[in-house]
Amino acid sequence: MKKLFRAIGIILVLVILILAGLAVFVRSYLKSDRLKALIIPRIESYTGMDAEIKEIKVSLLKGIVVKDMSLSEKETKRPFLKAEEFVLDYELLPLFKRHLIIESIELNSPSVLIVRKADGTFNFSPLLKKKPEVPEEKKPRELPMDIAANKIDINNARVDFKDEQKAIPDILALFDSTFKLSFDREIAYSGRIDLKSMKALAGGIQTETSGKIDVDDVINLKLDTAVGQDNIALSGVIKNYRASPDISLNISSEELHLERLLALGKKPARPAPKKAKKPMSPPSAMMQKVTASGKISIKNAPYKEYRIKDFALSYKLVKGALSVIPVSGSIRGGQKAYVEGTFRAGANMSLRSADIAGTLAGSGTLDLARVVMRPTRLTEQVAAISGISALRSPSFEKSQFSFDIKNKKVDIDGSLLSPDIKAEPVSGTVGFNKNLAMTFDVQLSPAFSARMPAGRIGQFLRNEEGWTVIPFIAGGTVSNPSVSLNRAALGKGVQRELKKEIEKRLLEKIAPKKEGQPSGPGDILRDIFK
Repeated sequence: MKKLFRAIGIILVLVILILAGLAVFVRSYLKSDRLKALIIPRIESYTGMDAEIKEIKVSLLKGIVVKDMSLSEKETKRPFLKAEEFVLDYELLPLFKRHLIIESIELNSPSVLIVRKADGTFNFSPLLKKKPEVPEEKKPRELPMDIAANKIDINNARVDFKDEQKAIPDILALFDSTFKLSFDREIAYSGRIDLKSMKALAGGIQTETSGKIDVDDVINLKLDTAVGQDNIALSGVIKNYRASPDISLNISSEELHLERLLALGKKPARPAPKKAKKPMSPPSAMMQKVTASGKISIKNAPYKEYRIKDFALSYKLVKGALSVIPVSGSIRGGQKAYVEGTFRAGANMSLRSADIAGTLAGSGTLDLARVVMRPTRLTEQVAAISGISALRSPSFEKSQFSFDIKNKKVDIDGSLLSPDIKAEPVSGTVGFNKNLAMTFDVQLSPAFSARMPAGRIGQFLRNEEGWTVIPFIAGGTVSNPSVSLNRAALGKGVQRELKKEIEKRLLEKIAPKKEGQPSGPGDILRDIFK
């Protein structure tokens, strides 16, 4: 038994000596200064940035540990990348063959600062510059290295984005991630990003996004975004993301204040540039390779004094052409005009054009069960011209409108109906510049007309049903309309009435003469106008 313990002790001593010898070998071969001299010049040559490494520790059991690594811009010395610790776990035996095979990489507390400068370039632009090829005979001798990174862990990562042009809000993202890499004919990778928080302040509204992103042959994402007190859920899949991305993304929310959401896209006020404004450039060729589709659904969508419910749309993007079909929902509320009803529409536009608004085309319908118009510049003018005060704030029980969008204009055709007052037809255009070109006929029922002053009503025409018809034309702008009587329509109406009266009188004169000699044209006209 003593001999057995003695043998075991000798073996243990040998193992310790071997490990100690290996440790000495590793430390002597891979000294910190030697590795820094090997690595730093190559990093600087590849990135075009200044590189710093405080210390490189080599441990037989722990691998290689790089402490306080950083990349900085050459001119400003502003840090681009920092990492407290960078750990490489390698296989021991290949070191004897002068090969360093990495099994895993661990990056602890890295931080990246991305800056868009005032001239439009980014602080990482040196990374994108094409590096000159070095002739084979002039290439320095390198340590042979085979890389097999079976696991890459990034812990407590931080990414900051700052825009010196102030067109995009500052963004702060915090995340962890785990990836696997394999090298064959091309690099394959898979893993997960755990987005702890991504914050941005835009339009005075704080947004924060969190969730999971899984990456493999496809990318699966599930994110939640808070916009102020509203919450948005995003879920989707991205296929073929390396070449021609095919995106399927659905967005949903229980309640989303649209005014708050639109404020995110407002750019902060800046002094007007002295130089002439350049036309907007069309999107890159990459945009035309992207295919996207999905649905957006919002249960409650308040917008100013309106409340939109059950808002839904489906969208599709193919080769830069965006289609939105259909858009539907119900609407209720309003200050200048209180409305209740539903809407349905569709549209398409080309994102390939520098003038996206010019390519917008679409159509839709608006069905309203109730419309109560408050006094506005338009209704005040209608009431003043007609002399009917009730037209300052009319109410309608039914309204139907159809509209077409093209050439930066909205063509409108519809009607507003009630038992005593109608606006029918209503037609014309509203430009994207808010210019108005509309015509509409206000019609008053016989019962309503009977209650009005006879002198005022008598100057207007009546249709076949006995309704008084007052034709109007509206120009100006949406905020400052200009309303007047439609003289052309009045003239045509008088001609129609005169023609009908002539035909009526002709029939009355001709009918009694069927058995005898008919009256001559002169007699008939004299009888009509006498």
